[in-house]
Amino acid sequence: MRLPLDQNFPEPILEQLEPWMGDIQLLPLRAIDDELTRLDDRDLLIALKQLEFEGLVTLNYKMLRNPKELAAVLKTKLSIFAVRVWATIRSAPLERCCSICGLR
Repeated sequence: MRLPLDQNFPEPILEQLEPWMGDIQLLPLRAIDDELTRLDDRDLLIALKQLEFEGLVTLNYKMLRNPKELAAVLKTKLSIFAVRVWATIRSAPLERCCSICGLR
């Protein structure tokens, strides 16, 4: 499966993720077509569907709260992997998770 990454996704991490991705290939939008980086979210989703992608990995999880973008997701039937990143490594939710898993 080829999954585009939105333009805000940090590309340097891709090399580190590769060993764990299996048959999933993460592609920065600019590597697909630089023009995609200029589209708003709704038009981007439609363009990705036309390019026969199955989904999108995005840091913009709030797009799923916007009626126009949500309508495009439902119409295109794309899988959206919305990632929420904490501002700091020492965030309270992450510390709780680590203590529950025994990693702290």
